[in-house]
Amino acid sequence: MFLRGLFCASMEDAAATGTGKEEVLKEGSIEEYLLYLQDEKNSALSTLQGYRCDLDQLFLWAEKKGLRSLRDISSEVLEAWKEEMEEEGRAPRTIKRKLTTVRGYFSWLQEKGILRINSALELKLPDEEERVRVLSLEEISAILNDPDPSDWQGARDKALLELLYGSGLKTSQIVSLRVKDIDLQVSCIIMPGPAGQERIVPFGERARKALLRYISLMRMRFSGPDQILFISRDGEALSRQSIWKIVKKHAEAAGVKKNVSPGLLRSSLAVHLLEYGADPESVRDIMGHTSSASTRRYDLAGKGRRRGPAIK
Repeated sequence: MFLRGLFCASMEDAAATGTGKEEVLKEGSIEEYLLYLQDEKNSALSTLQGYRCDLDQLFLWAEKKGLRSLRDISSEVLEAWKEEMEEEGRAPRTIKRKLTTVRGYFSWLQEKGILRINSALELKLPDEEERVRVLSLEEISAILNDPDPSDWQGARDKALLELLYGSGLKTSQIVSLRVKDIDLQVSCIIMPGPAGQERIVPFGERARKALLRYISLMRMRFSGPDQILFISRDGEALSRQSIWKIVKKHAEAAGVKKNVSPGLLRSSLAVHLLEYGADPESVRDIMGHTSSASTRRYDLAGKGRRRGPAIK
């Protein structure tokens, strides 16, 4: 069967312009792998198309992250991809399928001697029936109140945590925020949206106060028209990994025993909003979901949960 051109329809434009996965895939060939599956495993056309779509999505994502080699795709990189899919509200079944596809492809590359190890084997696959994990309001409160905002670093961590939970932004969006994107007058973030339109992301009074203090302290050390919002002691933008470490550090210090991540703060916000009567469509807009099915997962996760006291 002639497989050239078999790819996910959403990837057509990138493939046509020669951008995306081509740079990352210079050591391996998806087409050759699909032919192997067709000839040796007798895989159905629909199955092959699904594999192609999953692999295209991974390598286009990797290209955007600046990766240029299959050997750059470590277990940590795949964990980051998995986390972003979770933040986007993808179902555990979908995430599991995509990671399983990558495992198979990397195993084939390992057998051919292109890869020395299969980094996908180290990943824990999600349980298909796993419900959305949620922090209680008491746990959220403990984490948000852990940083000491009396110094610059504590004020930064406080503002970061408050904004992660208060806005529902993904880690990938938080790291690229600039001071000029924050409107403290009306408590919102102005971000690029679809079709070149601006997207307005609101946040609450707690986050506004934390940001106000942090920005005032930061401007004593760093300033500029395009100043990145969340930075290190050296003035460099915080990386995604740094934000993970900050979240985990304060969760552990607050005595929260769960495996807390930025994505867990985000999913907890969605569940809490729905528990307290927010309209699902409004929650969908806040979370940036492209599908109402993602928002329904959070709604189901909140069914039967006891509402806790408001965060103080």
